[in-house]
Amino acid sequence: MTFGSVGTFAIEAGELVQFKSIQGYYIQFRFWVDNSPFGDWDDRIPLVPSIKYTQEFCENSKKRFNDACLNLSSSDLVHQLRDAFYSYDYKSGSSYVSDLRCIHHLDDVGMGAVVDRYGIVVVSFSCEIDRIVVKNLENNIIEKDISLAHGVIDSACTEYISWGRSKLGWGDNIG
Repeated sequence: MTFGSVGTFAIEAGELVQFKSIQGYYIQFRFWVDNSPFGDWDDRIPLVPSIKYTQEFCENSKKRFNDACLNLSSSDLVHQLRDAFYSYDYKSGSSYVSDLRCIHHLDDVGMGAVVDRYGIVVVSFSCEIDRIVVKNLENNIIEKDISLAHGVIDSACTEYISWGRSKLGWGDNIG
């Protein structure tokens, strides 16, 4: 099942399975950005936390606007929005850095199929553009940096949430 457009941005969810030894539903998962797949299709992720992370990402959509990032290079953008979170000294108490994950980090949605291999950040600009940058964490190379019309990413995420909720029998409320 694909949510969104593979040519711009999409979430692909594969076969939904239940294992006898593990409780819950599991799916194959990957993102598509500009016709390129990101995620380990052979890995399966738990559906419930993935849907919850996607919901949290969408709920923070309005906080994603940051015109200060408009002219940053790909590497600087990833450093400021992703790497800063992982190198953050939590004793300092700044809530902005500690909130970066739920605002800008899309890789968390894909859990183990994505987070070990890719850092994926999204930032929005007042000119109604969303920028998505994909960094390969194994070789430290930026693989994609594209701009999309504002709402394209959230629309695909919302479709994925609705599908996941229906599969889990949650209806309109996140469980």
